[in-house]
Amino acid sequence: MADILSPARAASPYHDRFLRYFGKGNSLFSVLFDEAVPPDRLDAFVDSLLLFRIAESWGGHVSLVLPVHPPHRKPESLPKGRLLRFHAGLEEVGDLIEDLRQASRGAALVDP
Repeated sequence: MADILSPARAASPYHDRFLRYFGKGNSLFSVLFDEAVPPDRLDAFVDSLLLFRIAESWGGHVSLVLPVHPPHRKPESLPKGRLLRFHAGLEEVGDLIEDLRQASRGAALVDP
């Protein structure tokens, strides 16, 4: 993983504006993976998730994941690397974290 993109994080270039208009975070964030991570490993990661559904609807109560593909966006608006967009739903936090861990291990994104 190269970065977590969310204006709620202090490291975000949009953090001050976020605090001015919102003050608190939400459950939507993106994870940027290094360009060196093979696409098939990210596909395996997404396919291994048990609680995060692959979807484009961002208003419900379930956890979602969506690969972001540059051809659908202006390339200059995206950081270098591969993006997965997440929405954390109302499932237990520990269950979501374990789901991400097991999928990361299964896709060989982290050491077992």
